[in-house]
Amino acid sequence: IVSAHLERSLCVACGAKGMKLWLPQLHPQLHRNSESLGDGPSAAPQHGRGASRSSDSDFDLPPVSPTSLAAASAAAAAPSADGSGSSSGGSGGGGGGGNLNKVTWNLLKFPLNVYPLSVRGGEALIIGAAQERSFANLTGGDPDGLSLPFYSVQQKTQIYLHNVLQAFIAQHMNEYAVRIAKQCARLPYFSHALELMLHEVLEEEAVSVSSHRADALLPRVVDFLGRFPDFLSIVVTCARKTDVALWGYLFSIVGD
Repeated sequence: IVSAHLERSLCVACGAKGMKLWLPQLHPQLHRNSESLGDGPSAAPQHGRGASRSSDSDFDLPPVSPTSLAAASAAAAAPSADGSGSSSGGSGGGGGGGNLNKVTWNLLKFPLNVYPLSVRGGEALIIGAAQERSFANLTGGDPDGLSLPFYSVQQKTQIYLHNVLQAFIAQHMNEYAVRIAKQCARLPYFSHALELMLHEVLEEEAVSVSSHRADALLPRVVDFLGRFPDFLSIVVTCARKTDVALWGYLFSIVGD
């Protein structure tokens, strides 16, 4: 298991509405004896064989129940005190005591780029199918000849680790984002997931944020990425794949 948080989550594909993910949010008393997350450079994930095992084995997560999912869905749909929607769910399903009452199920939503066939929860990866369009030339290679489209179904994968991290950062719950990131640091696409998060937040905010607002997400994402040794490489790669028009906003946050 890479991450018990992700391994014990529940994914439901909702067609055009994307994927809904119920993720257990463990209250501090459940992991007060686990490794310290810290706020400085020491909080960067440890690479190597030791990073593949999580301290989440110190406790058991409760099973998902209809009551807990309904509470999470209702809380996500209800406006918060500041008028915005909340992604926090209710406490674990009723009836039991102990850890069950100390676990909150968070409802996260993200778009789907594939038709999901399987979900590898602990690796934050969706294995699915996608349709690819090609053209067949019916006149022996003549570029001006008749071409007809045909479609083929291919296996594709979709990473959603960056969606999970971004959701926690947006909710000012960096301790959970750091914890999950540390558990997933050994994944071969970990740096790519961080790059995806930076790129998506940049493209979303750069066209809608005319000035630095206190609630802008990009500064918090950059601060989070700064904990990891690949930070500079992630920024450079993101900049190379981003429209030059967005560079001003990006480098005003990450610096020159």
